[in-house]
Amino acid sequence: MFITLVTVLACFGIIEYWEEMKSELHNFYVPLMAITFIAGVIGYMFMCVWSMAADAILQCFCVDKELNAGGGDVPNTYCPN
Repeated sequence: MFITLVTVLACFGIIEYWEEMKSELHNFYVPLMAITFIAGVIGYMFMCVWSMAADAILQCFCVDKELNAGGGDVPNTYCPN
C-alpha cells in the first residue's frame, strides 16, 4: 500500500507540475489509475517474495536451533541461545 501510494503521488506530481506533460494530457485520471494498478501489482509481488524469504529464514533458524541445541558430539558454539 505504501509503495503504491508513493508511486502514485510521485507520478501525480510529475504530471501536474511538468509543463510539457500537463499540456499534452487533458485528463490525468486514466494514467494515474493505470499507474496505481501497475504499482499495486509490483508492490504485491515484492511483498510476496519478501514474505517467502522471511519464512525461509525463520524455518532455517528453528531447524538449526532444534538440531544443534541439544547435547552430544556437536558443539553448540554457533547455536542461538
